[in-house]
Amino acid sequence: MGEAAHSAGKIVGLCVRTASGVPPVERSTLDLDAEEGVVDDHGNRERRGVTVISRESWSDTERTLGTEIPWTTRRANVLVEGVNLAKLLVGGTLRLGRCEIEVLGETFPCDLMDELHPGLKNALLPNTRGGVYGRVITPGTIEVGEEAAAADGLR
Repeated sequence: MGEAAHSAGKIVGLCVRTASGVPPVERSTLDLDAEEGVVDDHGNRERRGVTVISRESWSDTERTLGTEIPWTTRRANVLVEGVNLAKLLVGGTLRLGRCEIEVLGETFPCDLMDELHPGLKNALLPNTRGGVYGRVITPGTIEVGEEAAAADGLR
């Protein structure tokens, strides 16, 4: 096993955006498709099929804001813990349960974040707090509680 094996964590939250302007809906499972990304998620496409944030980064964001807010406010699909998303390299692979995601980039927060909570956009900027996005390369169903790990790309 390489160094990446040390980055194992778990999936602690899942959600879909059912429509534009509607709060995300938490689920215990998500279906991931190579063409669609997260099945039933509004606005996803092949290249940006799945968005992932870490619980640790979200906690840092809440400390910066001085308040607790639901992680779904970020509008990401997957919340993981124990995986340092800031150390994932573009082109690296993130394993979620039996599924694999090719990381294509950092998810930068948009102005909508400040509409949802004042100051959220800037609080998400440091250290990849906004998470990462990627395309599904191994489809299937993921579930809260399953393992999440960087399959490669960590240094």
